[in-house]
Amino acid sequence: MPVKRVKKSNWRQSEVLWGYIFILPVILGLLLFYFGPMLFSLLISFMNWDMITPMTFAGLDNYSRMISDPLVVDSVKATALYTLLTVPSAVTASFLTAMLLNSKAKGRAFFRIVFYIPSIVPAVVSAALWIYLFDPMFGPINLLSKAIGIGQIGFIYT
Repeated sequence: MPVKRVKKSNWRQSEVLWGYIFILPVILGLLLFYFGPMLFSLLISFMNWDMITPMTFAGLDNYSRMISDPLVVDSVKATALYTLLTVPSAVTASFLTAMLLNSKAKGRAFFRIVFYIPSIVPAVVSAALWIYLFDPMFGPINLLSKAIGIGQIGFIYT
C-alpha cells in the first residue's frame, strides 16, 4: 500500500495556523490589558466625568486647562530635568561598570565579587534557612511535629 504524502502547502498552512493559535493569548493580553486601558484613558481625557454622573464631552477644554495650570507646567519641567540628569548618568555608570567587569584591569575579580554579592547572598541565605527549618534533628518544623505527636519527618533528608 503506497504512503500518502501530505502536500507541503497544507502542512505550511497548518503550521502557520498553529503559530497564530499559540500567540493568540499574548495578543489578547496586550489588547485587553495594555492597549485597552490606554485607549480608554485617551477617551476619558476628552470627557467631563466624576465617576458618579454620566460622561459629557468636553473637547479640548481639559487640555487647555492643563496647559495653563502652573502646577502641571512645573511638574513637567521637574520630570524633564530629572530625566535629563538621571538617564545619561545611569547609562554611563552601567556602561563603565560593564567595561570594568570585562576588562583585564587589576582587581577585576574583586569588582566582580562586589558586583555579584547582592544577587547571590539572598539565594544562599534562603537555602540555608530552609535547610535549617527542615533539619530532621534540630529544625523547628520537626521539633513542632515531635511535640504534637506526629514524630520526626524526613522532609529533605531520607
